Amino acid sequence: MNAEHRIGVVIVHYNAREFLPGLLKSLFKQTYPIQKIVLIDNNSSEPWEHVVDQLTSPIPLEIQSLSTNVGYAKGVNIGIEACSSCDWVLVLNPDTILEPEYVERCLQAGLKNHSIGGVTGKILRFDRRTLDTTGQFLSCSRRVRERGYGTVDRGMYTREEEVFSICGAIAFYRMAMLQSIALSPGEYYDNDYFAFWEDIDLGWRARKCGWKFIYTPNAIAYHFRGGSEKVAQHRLRILQQSPRVRIHTVKNRYLTLIKNETLLTFLFHLPCILFYDIALWSLLIFVQPNTIAHLWRYRYLLKKAFQKRRIVHNLIKEHGQ
Repeated sequence: MNAEHRIGVVIVHYNAREFLPGLLKSLFKQTYPIQKIVLIDNNSSEPWEHVVDQLTSPIPLEIQSLSTNVGYAKGVNIGIEACSSCDWVLVLNPDTILEPEYVERCLQAGLKNHSIGGVTGKILRFDRRTLDTTGQFLSCSRRVRERGYGTVDRGMYTREEEVFSICGAIAFYRMAMLQSIALSPGEYYDNDYFAFWEDIDLGWRARKCGWKFIYTPNAIAYHFRGGSEKVAQHRLRILQQSPRVRIHTVKNRYLTLIKNETLLTFLFHLPCILFYDIALWSLLIFVQPNTIAHLWRYRYLLKKAFQKRRIVHNLIKEHGQ
């Protein structure tokens, strides 16, 4: 493929130094040239620079060490701004590894239509046999569903097809799409999220503005899942999450619904939403009531979410949807 499209990579890192060498080495081996790599350190509490210094990078590597942990969402936004001259940007969690042709195959899929705003490949766990995601969807209760999540890969999902959104752990975005749906200058992911749900929020907003997301099965990558945050993987995993993770997960669910859900689809899905939320809040109240107090501190974000809902509405009008 002619290397006429500029590719930037953004990695937001927080206390995940053990994963960085494997990820960077996989980027160095990509068959399609990468213009630059931007590594954002979110004020890690453990030394990590030596693991990068030991590597010889054939790609320009820009390191930005932040003085405070601004969160994953804002960290990615800072990285995307540093890649503003690129045509596509690959957003990566540090606990990921790419097969050599991952970027090339995602680019091939993304160039098939100008309305494609993002591409994901087949993402497996580090055991190379368990699926992590093949694209995101929303359930009837408006929860995020990673297609194929936690199942053994037996040759499923072999067709290139449209998905609702793509997982932010390994997200290949068209820069023009990101710039067209920004909530404010440089705010592609919602800065109020800190972490979690920022990818489905961006994907939902982009779809409302006419963009599409594609899954391509020939692009293969691997995700440790939880390398930066120890998140348990089972049906009641919210009760196994750390308090900080749990608070942002619950908070961002409602911010996402406020900003993106229409009244008609909300009413249509209301029985499922109520069933899930009654169960969720019952668990929190009786098992982990301290979460409620922490969530109460973020109540001011509800007002901001309604303000951003108007921004999303204006973006939709601008795109003629």
